[in-house]
Amino acid sequence: MSDNDLALRIRDTRAWNMLAKKHGVENRSIHQLQRYSSASKITGPQYLALRAVWNFQRYGQFNPSEWGIKGVGTARTLLSKLPHLLEFLRQIPEKVPLDNIIPVDTNLGVLMLNWYYQQLILWGESYEDPESNLNFLAPATRARSQRSGGTSPPQTPTRPGASHGKALSDLVKQLKLGAAEGEPLSPNTADLLNSPETPFDDLEADPDYENTDPVDKGKFPRVSDENVVNSFLVYLANAITLPFNEIKGHWSQERKGFVVVIIEVKPMTRNESPRVMLQETAQIVAWIYAEPDNIQGKTRTERFRRFLLCQNRHEIYLVVADYDADYVDYVTNPGRDSECQSFLKMNQLGPWSIADPADIMTIATVILAMTMQFGNGETFI
Repeated sequence: MSDNDLALRIRDTRAWNMLAKKHGVENRSIHQLQRYSSASKITGPQYLALRAVWNFQRYGQFNPSEWGIKGVGTARTLLSKLPHLLEFLRQIPEKVPLDNIIPVDTNLGVLMLNWYYQQLILWGESYEDPESNLNFLAPATRARSQRSGGTSPPQTPTRPGASHGKALSDLVKQLKLGAAEGEPLSPNTADLLNSPETPFDDLEADPDYENTDPVDKGKFPRVSDENVVNSFLVYLANAITLPFNEIKGHWSQERKGFVVVIIEVKPMTRNESPRVMLQETAQIVAWIYAEPDNIQGKTRTERFRRFLLCQNRHEIYLVVADYDADYVDYVTNPGRDSECQSFLKMNQLGPWSIADPADIMTIATVILAMTMQFGNGETFI
């Protein structure tokens, strides 16, 4: 059985213990990852050392307050006043032939580009993926507690050059304090941090990749360029947040330090390549290592949260990473003298379809509420 579906198989600590024992890593630290193969593809032992357990919750069960997201009612009221949104919601169920999408209806206003990219996604063609998976940058480290102002925008990183990639097996070994290439960390470079980045998925290398649904295969071909998917989500986030005085930040495609949310996009549906979840887990761990939560004076059970806003072709997911102070210490402290008893809980919520008006309204409301909450300096616990 392939290790690519480990995230699907490890739903609780019992399953983790069983598989960790099988792979001989039940007593191994994340800081011993370099003992394994340094191939670019994450291995079973490497993933298990991240101590992650995934939970899957359908969108119909989604309750924002359960995940610390506040102000949803206020956000929905604001969105109801947004010009052009009603027309956008009316038009998004329509799949217009590519030859007919130009000119775009000017009644869509600031959401014209969103409608345009949505059509490109829905009509997207398959492609051959040229790259291997799971390379990560070594970002400069900055404690989250040292941030000032609280108004930096949520970020989505852009793709770095291949020469900056770090295999996950070298994650902890190569993620060190300071900027890239030994440059000392200064106040200026602190705001220009490199990001753990994820390349295109090598679907041919994934033995679990198989689109067995004949309807889905014809209806939802993979999009040829994930930049199209990325553009849709970032443009949507900005279109629904920038018009309001209540907003103190913006969503960006620049490669900067992470704040509260990472946008992660893939041009294929999520069930086509389950190892995407392994990649997202490793990305969260790299983020925790690069910008650790302040655990000074906190109990080991103090909880923290971080978010991934994921779009896999036409489907949007919210992934909530939930962990405690002991897990932060496990990730950031190679000299700890006790075994870790904590786990990283990855909670997948969704999906919401970009072709469904109700789904778009829901995810837009969540994005606006989270942006306001973060701008006000409020936590998500």
